[in-house]
Amino acid sequence: MITIALDEYGSFEKAKKMVIKQPVFIAGLVYDDNNKGKDAEYEKKRLDQFFRKVARSVGCRYPEDLHRNDSDGIKFEAALESALPEFFDKGTFKGVPIDTVKRKRLLSYCHDVKK
Repeated sequence: MITIALDEYGSFEKAKKMVIKQPVFIAGLVYDDNNKGKDAEYEKKRLDQFFRKVARSVGCRYPEDLHRNDSDGIKFEAALESALPEFFDKGTFKGVPIDTVKRKRLLSYCHDVKK
């Protein structure tokens, strides 16, 4: 099954003014489990483990510190942003595999930061 996931980060409340005053992060992921039903379950577990490892690496808590507007939330989100490309490309964090079960297939991901 193909899964498409999109996420955003930024202040969109004032979007009517069409002026971006804060950074906006937009990401998309297209994941194909190659018709291997359990692979989607494994990917959910890999994502959860990845978030927890990144949080621990910067002294934060997951999920508590995700989306917080204080220094912990900012630190956690910055660490996630820098670690995501490696995780998507290789399924690793700091060179260490997240899980012993390898992904069957990851089609593509993209992200864009507008300042």
